[in-house]
Amino acid sequence: MLDFYGWTYDACLGPILSKTRHWMAAYVREKNLFPVLDLCTGTGAFCRIIGGGPQHSVWGLDLDGRFLRYARAKAPQIPFIQADAGRMPFPDSVFGAVILSYSVHDKGSGLRTAMMEEARRVLCAQGQILFLDFEMPWDRASRIGRVFTYSIERLAGGEHFRNSQQFMRAGGLRAFLALSHCIELESRSLPWGNSRIVAARFRE
Repeated sequence: MLDFYGWTYDACLGPILSKTRHWMAAYVREKNLFPVLDLCTGTGAFCRIIGGGPQHSVWGLDLDGRFLRYARAKAPQIPFIQADAGRMPFPDSVFGAVILSYSVHDKGSGLRTAMMEEARRVLCAQGQILFLDFEMPWDRASRIGRVFTYSIERLAGGEHFRNSQQFMRAGGLRAFLALSHCIELESRSLPWGNSRIVAARFRE
């Protein structure tokens, strides 16, 4: 029986994020960035879109056991690992891509830094890191989107909300990429979600 917590999360956010996740999956396939690590995978939705298997090897990592129970039940062929994103149980230089989908803004600054250090460590020399996260508003649609996303984050409350607000006060995703020594390769704007998808590499 599927975990109700995971099912509810997928039912609420799956339709909203489906098109974006498919775009990211298509980018990974086009660039042949395998194997892929979906960091803070949650319900494993992105991993399921990629599909797993010998040709499209994908791994999911999360610390939340409730999400992972759901992810494993939905896709038993995909390896889902329960571990801290700031201390990953993988050797160096093993992944072609690391995916961070709304996985940065809600973390404290110390964990964000640790996650980036670990992502750099596990990526191969030509590997890419793909982000989907909140950006500072840049036009009318994104300003409206910011009202919506602020309301959702406010409902989350607690440390999640405080970290999210600190992330935005610091400049959002683009500022975080610069702080993390990332070079932007491609990007896609999502104004109504006040977000961007960014494919990047770490500076040498």
